[in-house]
Amino acid sequence: MASEVLLAVVSSRGSVWTKELLKHVPDAQVWPDRVTDLDAVKFMIVMKQPEGLLEKCPNLVAVNGLGHGVDYITKEEGKLKPDVQILRVVDTLMAERMAYWNLWAIINCQRRCEEYLQAQRAHRWSHGEVEDLSSEDNADFRVGILGFGALGGELASVLRKNGYPVSAWARSKRDVEGVAFFAGKEQLPAFLKDLRVLVGLLPLTPETTGLVDKDLLAMLPRGAFFINAGRGQSHKTADLLEALDSDQLAGAVLDVFEEEPLAKDSPLWDHPKVRVFPHVSSWTPIAPGVQQTLENWEAIRQGRAVAPERVVKRHLGY
Repeated sequence: MASEVLLAVVSSRGSVWTKELLKHVPDAQVWPDRVTDLDAVKFMIVMKQPEGLLEKCPNLVAVNGLGHGVDYITKEEGKLKPDVQILRVVDTLMAERMAYWNLWAIINCQRRCEEYLQAQRAHRWSHGEVEDLSSEDNADFRVGILGFGALGGELASVLRKNGYPVSAWARSKRDVEGVAFFAGKEQLPAFLKDLRVLVGLLPLTPETTGLVDKDLLAMLPRGAFFINAGRGQSHKTADLLEALDSDQLAGAVLDVFEEEPLAKDSPLWDHPKVRVFPHVSSWTPIAPGVQQTLENWEAIRQGRAVAPERVVKRHLGY
């Protein structure tokens, strides 16, 4: 009898995930080499699964992504039956890693570390040249978080502990202690106008695709910085380059891109104001990711509700 579980983990660490999952569900079907009956599949465990695979499983009950962002599932949401649950991994360590990577990137911008690096490569002692030795205090360096889910909340907490004023923007308004909160597109200008650095942590939805464009970047104070660790398709690369070249932006730190891997001929690689990272600001730790996924499957088998923070709101896409 074919297993009710199908693994389709097609990513750079797919073999590692699959090996670990098979220790717990050894009879699982595995795409593409160990598939016997897609009609039997009720629970899919995926990361960047082949397009069209979801709809080939007519008895699917839930599909579990192995990360916090699951846009590779939600982009096919319309092909799923209305009662199919989309699940994700929510991990504290993943959020902490993301927060501290962003804190590093913010300090990198605040202290103009890229310019010091360029001076080092030129063998130039740049004391007093890059900064005038009265650099902005944390209290004067307002950070704006664009997208405020679990990752944005953790970053806000870390920033406040380090004395940074924090603003946040999301689809809907909420009350967060110590955070100036803005919601909806009509409040974007007010959110952006006082920022020294904008941090993108958006999920990928039709509404957020291309949101960071020339119009949005023009609303920032001249000389602000941009960091993106959310989804690369949320920013328009051409508009970002234009803002950098015109000095509207003083610099950018990018961990995500419109297309990944970043093309070898992309102008971002060699741009003097850009630091490129290969989508490594954080990742899902395998052990807790496997544990949560197995807990989700067990809850479904027993007819219990999955922990609500792991359930994606299909109508929102996150």
